[in-house]
Amino acid sequence: MTGPRRLDSHRGPARRESGALVLTGPSPGRGVIAGEGGEVDGGAGVAENRNLPRVDETGMWLPARPRQPQQVLAEYGKSGSGTVLIYVAMSGFAVSAYLTIVSVVEIEATCPWCLTSFAIITTILALALARRPPDWTKSLKEAAVIGLVIVGGLHLHYSGVFDAAAGPEDPQLQALAIHLNESGAKFYGAYWCPRCQEQKAEFLSSAKRLPYVECSSGGRGSALTAPCVKADIKSYPTWIIGERRLTGLKTPQELARASGFNWQE
Repeated sequence: MTGPRRLDSHRGPARRESGALVLTGPSPGRGVIAGEGGEVDGGAGVAENRNLPRVDETGMWLPARPRQPQQVLAEYGKSGSGTVLIYVAMSGFAVSAYLTIVSVVEIEATCPWCLTSFAIITTILALALARRPPDWTKSLKEAAVIGLVIVGGLHLHYSGVFDAAAGPEDPQLQALAIHLNESGAKFYGAYWCPRCQEQKAEFLSSAKRLPYVECSSGGRGSALTAPCVKADIKSYPTWIIGERRLTGLKTPQELARASGFNWQE
């Protein structure tokens, strides 16, 4: 508002409050409540609103009262923000709970940071539910379903349904990869080499156990790393197993024969 303005046409009920008049009910005429940025028709049915400008006994407008923190919190509780928080918190809780169970049951280890994260998201969920926003029970049920869907997707992924490399290790591929590593064999390649990625894919989720040596850490066309220069690597992938040098993509069976591993068909 640019300054006080005189109320000339309001004919509805009003009451005195702290030295000012507050418009409280319908006006039979076309009273006009003028506010910053325009006018609001104050005709039939203008309800009391303490956030609107007030009028003193001389008919001059007084500034609107600022909203109190309690009002802001009350409006937050009535809005959909609390419901959204329940959805987000429940999804985070479901994922964190799933990963915690996996770490305890499968890995048989716990991580202090992971447990702290789980405790924090659990606290956030509890606080979101304590606010009891509108229809919070319905929101909680829907959020639980969403959380289960997310956890189900994660479980299928780590079970190898979507990507075999993310699933459990094949015992024979695992044993071969360990054998190659322990026998001193080396697998030379480059991260940008498609054939090298295919070679790793042959071992599925056991690829991380391969004795891999990166030859082009600086990217395509960069100088070879020192171990690759020493081994005189000319192409990727290259395997050096004992005195033998194998180039190109090799199957696990070929690598088993070259390294003396007993491969069961």
